[in-house]
Amino acid sequence: MTIVKRKNFRASQIEMLDDGITVRDAIKLIKSSDYYDEIMQTFGMEDIKDDFIEIKGAKNLVFSLIEADEEFEKIDIDSLLSNISLHKYTKDKQIELELRGIEDKSILTKTKSDLIRAVSLYSVRSEYLNMFGIDKYLEFCQSNNYQDIIDINIKLLNEKTTENNQKKKFRLLRDEKNNFYVRAITSVNVYKDYNLRFSLFIALIQLHRLTKHKGYSFYIDRYSLTESDLQVSFKSNLTSNISEETKIGFALELVNDEIKRDAVKFNGVFTVNIG
Repeated sequence: MTIVKRKNFRASQIEMLDDGITVRDAIKLIKSSDYYDEIMQTFGMEDIKDDFIEIKGAKNLVFSLIEADEEFEKIDIDSLLSNISLHKYTKDKQIELELRGIEDKSILTKTKSDLIRAVSLYSVRSEYLNMFGIDKYLEFCQSNNYQDIIDINIKLLNEKTTENNQKKKFRLLRDEKNNFYVRAITSVNVYKDYNLRFSLFIALIQLHRLTKHKGYSFYIDRYSLTESDLQVSFKSNLTSNISEETKIGFALELVNDEIKRDAVKFNGVFTVNIG
């Protein structure tokens, strides 16, 4: 089952007409942020709102990310593990979790129910089952069509978790057909939402300032994204010769897995071209 569409691009695939993006269009990345006013003030957006960000491929990237992000609604639920049960292990080796006893009124307004069944995505199946040390075991049973063994183990596991008072945060995705998916399981205490739109907005605005005031020049060499993760390489047009046949270039890499371990990183990368 693949419901998440990954978009991959390299510089050679981006239309040459995409010379960059207006600041006004870049601001669309944060238009729904709860901190919109603070962001606009902190980054002095009033002074540059009529500027053009001269980063080739930026318009393609911004609207691709917005499109991917709007494909699903993101819902965060804090829940005791005693309110979570394993409903079933699916034929395509995912799990369907049942989340009960939802009390958050803002969530209930959206879901119209205090019970949600959601299918796992990414590494969620392993993360959940490895809490109990049975991920590989159930995968083995599914591969060998031991459905009866799977059903027995699910029943016993759910009985054992009814008094588990450990609390976790579940990031859910809801599509337009009201189907739910579990995108991640994280700690309630250390969880931070490193929003994809916000991180891209910051990168574009800061690179624009470098271009405008320091004479730097960047273009988007490549990017890969879904609704939940982003990798983009902003490559500098400037290179330095270190010999007759060797040039060194520089790129700034933005990596954001939004709420997991890779959220959020800005890496400086040097490239070496020989010949």
